[in-house]
Formats: sequence, structure tokens, C-alpha cells
Amino acid sequence: MRKSIITDLGINVPGINFKDNTSFRPRGRYIIRIKGAKAAEGVLKSGYLLALKTPNVMADLDAEPAKDPIFGEDGYWILEHMVQDAQMKGYQVLEPLSILITHLDVVVRRNLHELIQRQHVKDLIQSLETDNGVLLEEIKKKEIDLSLVQNVIKQLLKEGISIRDLPTIIEGIIDGKEIYQNHVDGVTAFVRECISKVICESAKNPDGKIYAALFADSIELDADVVNNSYQGYLLNWDLDLETRVVEQVQRVFKQARLMGREPVLLTRRKDFRFAIVRLLERYQIEAKVLCISELAPEIVVDQIAYIE
Repeated sequence: MRKSIITDLGINVPGINFKDNTSFRPRGRYIIRIKGAKAAEGVLKSGYLLALKTPNVMADLDAEPAKDPIFGEDGYWILEHMVQDAQMKGYQVLEPLSILITHLDVVVRRNLHELIQRQHVKDLIQSLETDNGVLLEEIKKKEIDLSLVQNVIKQLLKEGISIRDLPTIIEGIIDGKEIYQNHVDGVTAFVRECISKVICESAKNPDGKIYAALFADSIELDADVVNNSYQGYLLNWDLDLETRVVEQVQRVFKQARLMGREPVLLTRRKDFRFAIVRLLERYQIEAKVLCISELAPEIVVDQIAYIE
């Protein structure tokens, strides 16, 4: 798992500790903690496998109903002799250990940004010394704060963007600071454009296309829609509009995923993109949000919906 995260996101994961607690109830319950705080939990049933429903399911199973602890999908706890029947009916069958490892992987990726400390960032920067010493000189010469580098990297990781191309990211931070000073969202937006191919690659579907939902002019282009606060860019929406947009996004993503597509939200404004990301985060909605300025020239985009 740690190797796959290093490969995908370009950063090493701190050590993971496992502790057995026989007092947990019900039996098979587990808790995943990040920095001591509970980040997720689930229940595994000893001797059983989890049969998850897919869009191809043809019938129910005569078994105990279950919930996927990772994404909350419906399924059943089944015994070994029921596996073939479940698979023939369109179910995906998972072993308990596979569920636990996958859950841990998902939680670590979701929370990796919280594990990035200043020392970690300093070590990353120092790793450039051999092949990119000039960047270290520029960082010192232009007095780039370690906190700025840390916050930009955290924002990228929070949205699942790889930092493997660290030299380009550092170059983007150095150049972006000339324009945006220490405004984290502004510098991050500049960096995202520098690594647009990486961002687009993470948003592409197996057919090579990006399927996007766009926002109506009345929602995105109002001059007062975004507030530049100390927390970054935030929306100036009332609760009714916020709820309406969130419900539309959930509906669009559900329909697209049923068709086997993983869509994105596409904005025209950079500040609006950050504000939408923070809105979806509050509602715990997992969705990639891109700005048109981040699209690489060769990328094919199909519009699948309009949020209004």
C-alpha cells in the first residue's frame, strides 16, 4: 500500500501501527486513526466474505445484509460456498483482508495532507539539491517561506494530485509568489497550471476523455459569488442555492457513474474552483474540480451536464 501511494502521489507515508483490541464490540470492528483521531471505522465478519452489489446485479441473495465500510454500498455477508452463485448474479466478492487494506489505503490517501509537517517539506526540498540545486538557490534568494511550500503541497495532496514532479511544483511556487505573494490559493492555482498534464491525467476516463459538468453563467460569473477570506476562496451563497447546487452535483455524478464514467466539475474561474472544492468538502462529496485554464491542449472534454 505504501509503495502504491509513493508511486501515485510521490510522497512517502509515515509508519502505520496496528493494535489489537479485544474489547471492541461488535466483534470484527476496527478503527482507523489519523494523528490519534478517528478517521474511519468498519466491521468485518469472521468466516464471511462481502458480496457487493454492482449495476449488473440480477437478483438478491439469501444472506445477511451488509454495508461496504468504505463507500457505504449495499451488499451481503456470504459464506465460501455462495461465492460462485453471487458472482454469477453480478456481485463483486471481497475477502475481509482485502476490505481492510483497501479501506486503509483510501483513508490514508484522503488524509495524507494532514500528515505533511514542515520537516517533511524541508526534506523534500533538500532532495532536489543533487539535480536541481538552482531551485534551492532561488528559494533562498527569493525568500520563499517553508509554510507556503507546505500549504501548496497540502492543497495538491488533498485533491489527490501527485507531487512526483516536485521540481516543476517548486518552480511554480517560486514564479507564482511573484504574482500572488503569499496567497496560498493564488500560488496553488498557478502551480496547478504548471502541472496541467498531471491533473488532466488523473481526471481522464479509460477512453481518454474527460466528462465534465459545467456551471451556468448565473451561478459562476456573478462578481460577488466568491469571497476572498483568510481561509481562502469561499462562496457567498445562501443556503437554498447551496443546497440546490449540491443536490444537482450528486445527481449528475450518480448518473455518470452508473454509466461507467467518472466525471469532473469544470469551472471558468480559478477562485470559483477553490470555493466549489471547499463546498463539496463540507458535504463530504468526492468529486474532482478542474478549471478550464488547467486543461492540457490535447485533452478531449465531453460536456455531460449543466449545473444551474
